[in-house]
Amino acid sequence: MRFPKPPPSMVVAGLALVLASSGTTLAASRYLVTSTSQIKPSVLRSLTSNARGEVNEAMSPWVLAKPGFPAVWGHVQCPADTHVVSGGWDGDLAPGVTVQSDHPAGNGWSVLAYNNADPAALGNSKLRVHVLCLSGTP
Repeated sequence: MRFPKPPPSMVVAGLALVLASSGTTLAASRYLVTSTSQIKPSVLRSLTSNARGEVNEAMSPWVLAKPGFPAVWGHVQCPADTHVVSGGWDGDLAPGVTVQSDHPAGNGWSVLAYNNADPAALGNSKLRVHVLCLSGTP
């Protein structure tokens, strides 16, 4: 059996897909900041200087999946007289459980994870929410 020759538009679309995917992978592997040692010291000083305010991290307690509840949700609030700068989460999620939202909420940070295929299959999933808070006015 012989396959028909693909049209030129399909070849161009396939090439564009490969190039776009490889560029994202390259950027994520090369330019992802994973520790403060990768940040220029003068930038760190400007982030934590008293003139701009002090950056503090707040963490939620560990949130465990509850039997019969279809999601794992965590939230942490910035202290008074501070405002949210950034946030995120860490933890162990059961197979099939994915984070559906990870964003600022009010003056804090919220994370929601659930299993699209089987909402009852959260297993032993747990997560903890982090927020970076800057003192002073935004």
